[in-house]
Amino acid sequence: MNSDPKREHQACAFLAPKHVNTTRKPSQRVIDPHCHFYNATDWQIAGALRGPLAYEYGWAVQKILRETATFIEKNLRFFSLSAADELKQLNAWEKIDEAAARNEIKRRSKDHLAELAAQSARWFKGSSLEDAVNDLLGRRPTVFTGLSHKKFGEDFILNAFEPQGEAAWAIPNDLAGKKAGLASILGLFLFLRHIMSPRYSNLCAYQRGFTAHRKSLGVNHCFAAMLDFDYWIGEDDHAPSPLFDQVRLMEKMSQCSAGFMKPIVAYNPWTDIEDNDDSIKLVECAIRNRGFAGVKIYPQMGYYPNKNAKQNYPADGDHPNLCRLDEKLDCFFALCKKLDVPVMTHSEESMGRFPSHKKLGSPEAWDIFFSSAENAGVRVNLAHFGGELGGGRGPWGWTRDFADLMWDPPARNLYGDFGLWDELISGDRQARDRIISLLDEPVSNGETVADRMMFGTDWFMLTFTRPKPDFAVKFAEILDSENVSQDIIDKIFYKNAQKLFNLQASSP
Repeated sequence: MNSDPKREHQACAFLAPKHVNTTRKPSQRVIDPHCHFYNATDWQIAGALRGPLAYEYGWAVQKILRETATFIEKNLRFFSLSAADELKQLNAWEKIDEAAARNEIKRRSKDHLAELAAQSARWFKGSSLEDAVNDLLGRRPTVFTGLSHKKFGEDFILNAFEPQGEAAWAIPNDLAGKKAGLASILGLFLFLRHIMSPRYSNLCAYQRGFTAHRKSLGVNHCFAAMLDFDYWIGEDDHAPSPLFDQVRLMEKMSQCSAGFMKPIVAYNPWTDIEDNDDSIKLVECAIRNRGFAGVKIYPQMGYYPNKNAKQNYPADGDHPNLCRLDEKLDCFFALCKKLDVPVMTHSEESMGRFPSHKKLGSPEAWDIFFSSAENAGVRVNLAHFGGELGGGRGPWGWTRDFADLMWDPPARNLYGDFGLWDELISGDRQARDRIISLLDEPVSNGETVADRMMFGTDWFMLTFTRPKPDFAVKFAEILDSENVSQDIIDKIFYKNAQKLFNLQASSP
């Protein structure tokens, strides 16, 4: 990873955590290789709520998500700062002292949430969302144990945006998981809060929940991935905030966090086809010149990692010429191999542009990718490592096949993270068995699966299905309860991330 430590720490560190909790640490350090701090101007969120996200739920929740999409569209310019405007704010705060900058962030965040809650209460009055909340309050009042306001309205929404103190940790476990349906409604409020907030505010919220809180795991560093869905979803070809502006902002946030957050740039092959290779040029600039640590791709938007023209490509939706798509993807992976940076990819059977696209990031697709000699040794992180059960593969889902792929010598730099493994945290015995039984299995390089797996959160998408911030702690407790050795725990929580990102043992 190419970065300039002197440049990184010249910035006023008003986005660095003031305190790292040590009372619950499972290992010497904790690194989260999978999180996000974007807002609604960074990608076509309304299109995602109506399409890929909606496909994961039943009709009742789909209706609420589509109402939420309309709210975001109509209120975007009032509540979501563009990347360029947010960068101006950070540059201005660098010119004042750190304490003053932190106080200004707190003040603005408080005012922002109050205004967003007021507008949300007006907008959603009489909506399916209000009906769902009132229905839950009547039938299952314990769902909202962590909230002091129990009547839908401005105060209720503000409380749901930011449960205070221990209330944030009192939300019952039955809220976890997409299968809880309308019981995940509190997660929707938290998602709305974050998607409409400044990115710096989201970074601070993450630090409060996962780094500083006395019940937190004490995350030391995180890697935050951008998204690029241009052309694939939504009515507009491009997100409101141009990708180059997003890169500049993420670079500044990393500097102002004193390296607590390292950014991961997004790549989009359709952009390269339509816009004269703008995406791969931005990737190379971000890696070489702006301290970015890796690249994020999203095959489920509409492409296999390679050989699209030779595979059974889904018929749904428009798409670029498949031969040109393959050409751009081949150039992209060649660049990543040359720069020796990891590629983070969505590896769960979910969030497809269309339902038929969910399988584009499957184990078979990545097996074909690594069967090409030029792709041997490419660094890849399988975000979610197969995730929730799917694909008609019995009790293993995609997880078993991804683990088998790690055994193949060309996939010697293939890793996975546990981001948003909600079924694991919810106490699903089958999910525990899927992971624990694999850790000792051999893979290439004389290693085991435990040498390739990493902790991860997928925050703030995590808030959608698990509103409370104890995901990390519960994950550590599961490993401890299964008598996983300290050596493996250290690998999962930080050492494997250091290997993936080519970091020195002393950093980050």
